[in-house]
Amino acid sequence: MHNIQAERIDFARIEPRHYAIDARLENWGRYVKDRGASWMSPIWRLGKPMGRHWNVPEPKTVVDANDAMKIEHSVSILPEPHRTAIRWAYVYRSSPARQARALGVRYDTLARLVVDARQMLIQGNYHQHPEKTQCL
Repeated sequence: MHNIQAERIDFARIEPRHYAIDARLENWGRYVKDRGASWMSPIWRLGKPMGRHWNVPEPKTVVDANDAMKIEHSVSILPEPHRTAIRWAYVYRSSPARQARALGVRYDTLARLVVDARQMLIQGNYHQHPEKTQCL
């Protein structure tokens, strides 16, 4: 794999038919990343973050936790390469080279996995477990 190939593929491009699911996935990504550390001592939870001592806090984007949990459930039952690709695109956001290497695919295949995962989430026809019938 050559890095020039990654430059030709726009991983941030969203097809118009995926705008709605993209907004929900962005919400899900914020929910998953902003949940905070559960191991934090309760005494430290009471304190202000260092930046808040001197800077005015910036308003955070509101996260719809209920919708994020629905998305998490739906993502969790996607087929494996799609599940990993969609988590990379919305949660981890590491370099495309690293993720393509981890999945053993080319850049164009990684981009296709993300697009296909969005479509699978819209259609909801990817269930691996018959007892899990409700999706998005």
